[in-house]
Amino acid sequence: MTGLLRPAAVLLALACAVPFDVSTSRAQSPAPQRTFLDRLDMSSPAATLTTLIRTYRRSDYFAVFFLLSPRAKSGFSGTIARYFSLQPLFPKVRGMNLPGAHVGERNGGDESDDALADPAVSFDNIMLAADRAGVLPFTFGPAAQISSIDAGDTTAIAGIATDGEPQRIAVGLRRLTTGDWRIERITWAGSSSVLQPWGVVPHR
Repeated sequence: MTGLLRPAAVLLALACAVPFDVSTSRAQSPAPQRTFLDRLDMSSPAATLTTLIRTYRRSDYFAVFFLLSPRAKSGFSGTIARYFSLQPLFPKVRGMNLPGAHVGERNGGDESDDALADPAVSFDNIMLAADRAGVLPFTFGPAAQISSIDAGDTTAIAGIATDGEPQRIAVGLRRLTTGDWRIERITWAGSSSVLQPWGVVPHR
């Protein structure tokens, strides 16, 4: 008889329990940072620029790619295709001659295929090759800092004292409909004001 009463007691306890409001609990909890993209702070122009300096300085160019606006992302590969050269993006490079960069290759193996299939992987590969060759278009030293920000509702222009080369760069940003502030264009003395995400028009 006692064995029969135990299930009944459990059911009674469950019926009398205060229900747990799942919707309220979720509303009060902060949104989880599900992917690495969620951990890239792009909540304001200053946040994006700080993230840029941090990730670029540690050679995490895969993360840098996702700080770019859609137009700036496509501009990187578009500039290479337009000029069939890496020189506009990396002024110290001649043509496609950048050891370690899987660009324009065919049948180059799995690593090359992976880079060609994914624009973020390709960007990281080319930037890392430029880093190792000492031909990055700009660098950030340990004392790099944001020197100015002029921001509106959807666009911003900022200055960075790089503690590297060149000493100063300007960064244009745009606020996407997602709320992220992304990088539209980076310029410096003598660079193009048209090419994205940055560039120098080569002399013909």
